[in-house]
Amino acid sequence: MEIAQNFSGDSAAANVRMIGTLEPMQKLLVKKTYARSLRAMGIFYASIAVLGLVLSIFISRQNCSTEHFETRIGLERVESVQ
Repeated sequence: MEIAQNFSGDSAAANVRMIGTLEPMQKLLVKKTYARSLRAMGIFYASIAVLGLVLSIFISRQNCSTEHFETRIGLERVESVQ
């Protein structure tokens, strides 16, 4: 049970080098488990990419305005009349 805890949760990536110290059957089990988790992540990210591509079809071309408007921000200087 202690071996399984070394390869699960937050410590899984930190203990990758420990795979070499395992027996052949344990090593195979750990490698299959890593591959299964990476496959699940790959499917998730691929589906997000496909969704982004599908949504990009609905982006329409917009023309930018060529007119320039000057915006004044802040206090304007008021000259005193004497």
